[in-house]
Amino acid sequence: MHFTESREDVAVGVVDASLFWEREQLNNNDEEGRDEIFVYVGGEHVVPRGFRRVRIDKSVKIIPARAFQYRRSLIYVEFHNSIERMKWGAFEGCVSLKRVKLLGVKVIEWEAFDGCSGLTDVEGNKLETIERHAFASCTSLRNITMPSVKTIGEWAFDRCHQLIELDLPADLDTVGQGAFDDCPSLRRITMPSKDNMISANVFDGCTNLTTLNLVGGIHKVIASLHMESWRNEMREEINRSIKISPTLMNGERQQECSNGSDPPSVSSSITNRNIKHC
Repeated sequence: MHFTESREDVAVGVVDASLFWEREQLNNNDEEGRDEIFVYVGGEHVVPRGFRRVRIDKSVKIIPARAFQYRRSLIYVEFHNSIERMKWGAFEGCVSLKRVKLLGVKVIEWEAFDGCSGLTDVEGNKLETIERHAFASCTSLRNITMPSVKTIGEWAFDRCHQLIELDLPADLDTVGQGAFDDCPSLRRITMPSKDNMISANVFDGCTNLTTLNLVGGIHKVIASLHMESWRNEMREEINRSIKISPTLMNGERQQECSNGSDPPSVSSSITNRNIKHC
């Protein structure tokens, strides 16, 4: 591997593919960390394991599979607007990576960030598809912004232990099996109400989930939701077309919202929750 340095203290690596195994052996011994910025130019170009900071060259439109896999020293990656896709395992096991701003990325393939245990914040304003296990075992993940997402694959956020709140957009179409399994810190979810949108066991292990906001022509706030009731009753409620009409619950008449006024609170003895419709 050869390096040239610019005046900005930027290292650019040129990799000969025929030296792959020799290069990997050298990389395995280079985990102490280097502070200069490494410019990644795609193709057969591989980031040495010791670099902490990486800049993606403007010529790169797709991050190849396993391009940064197990770069444990990596703490920062500078993306650009023209990157549209991340292939499978692209950043798998980058345990020191803290925050990612995916400016133009629309598709994250399976296991792309799997095992990035230090990752705390993800911003993906153009994300449309998140494939299976994409962020699984990101145990420090607290915040993720994905206002354009349409598909969340199986186990995509499995074992994201620090995820507290989740806002899913109205255009979301599919949430795969176990997508948010074992997220014990998750307390509040906002998501659309659509037929057959969620699969089995999506929120299993979310033991502190207390508030669900269903949006889609109607807005429902469910507080103090017991997990025993969640698995069956709430799946049915999410997966059906919700039409509100006056009904009786525990002898009290449920009233429809009108004129923007605050809706009444109705207590159900079945789920011990407060429900507001508006």
